[in-house]
Amino acid sequence: MLYTLRELLKEPNTTRVGEKLGLTQSAVSASLNRLRWAFQDELLVRSGRSMTPTKRAERLFGPVDEILNLIEQLVEEVRIEPEKMERRFRILSAEFLLAYLMPPLMQRLRKDAPGIVVISEANTREARARLRSGHVDLAVAPLAPFEEGMRQISHIPLYEDRLVCITSKDNESVGDGLTVDEYLSMPHAVFTTDSNKSDVLSATEHFVHDLGLKLNVVCEVNSYAVLPGALLNTDLIATVPSRILQLIPEHRDLKAVDLPFDVKPFTVSMIWNSSMDNDAEHRWFREQVADQFNVLETSSDGD
Repeated sequence: MLYTLRELLKEPNTTRVGEKLGLTQSAVSASLNRLRWAFQDELLVRSGRSMTPTKRAERLFGPVDEILNLIEQLVEEVRIEPEKMERRFRILSAEFLLAYLMPPLMQRLRKDAPGIVVISEANTREARARLRSGHVDLAVAPLAPFEEGMRQISHIPLYEDRLVCITSKDNESVGDGLTVDEYLSMPHAVFTTDSNKSDVLSATEHFVHDLGLKLNVVCEVNSYAVLPGALLNTDLIATVPSRILQLIPEHRDLKAVDLPFDVKPFTVSMIWNSSMDNDAEHRWFREQVADQFNVLETSSDGD
């Protein structure tokens, strides 16, 4: 009705206003009658064959036009100008995924959005609370640990992964596969999250915990960057997400075999606070991160 009023004040002719707004002349007249009731004023009065705005109507034009312009700005699609963005984004993920993500992401951002600052951190204490409070913009991780402590989260799947057993290529005690007894008795190197720094278990820790396994652990590390090197030229084995082999320099010196358990694949997702769903800049940044993992997925399919 306010749109109709604005157009009638510009051109007091119900037929032509109807043509402009895609309404019939009778519909415009009906709106005018409702507007007269709402404003308790005739708004437009007959003057010969034409209509003339009343003094009240003339005073309404400015405020009505301003209100409608503001509404149009609210619903207009926000145009992102990456080169003008100035914002900090904090990403939380496993160390090996951050090592994969950050180089190509920063190369793109330095070219397209040099005002953006990216802060990456490995899984930290109170990760769920930090995502919930907005101190972390994105988490790249399996979804389940975050669902346990949050309601208002949004996510999109990035890729599917599975746990495998890896060892040095020259470890003759590991052939094409392992029995359960062999797996449990062999010396393990394990990645363990530091309980003082993280409240989110790794996929491997969930696997060991859920099956109640007792591993023969002879080496513990809290960095995926250290774990592969600990296996080289030894008889140690380790259980890791299979994508690690694509993302570490030592992958050509290691071999992978299936675990002797019925272990379901898991999905790594990009997770954020639902309050950021419609934040245009945040959405643009999410797209940049997702693009990098699409490259990982494509390269894996090619392999």
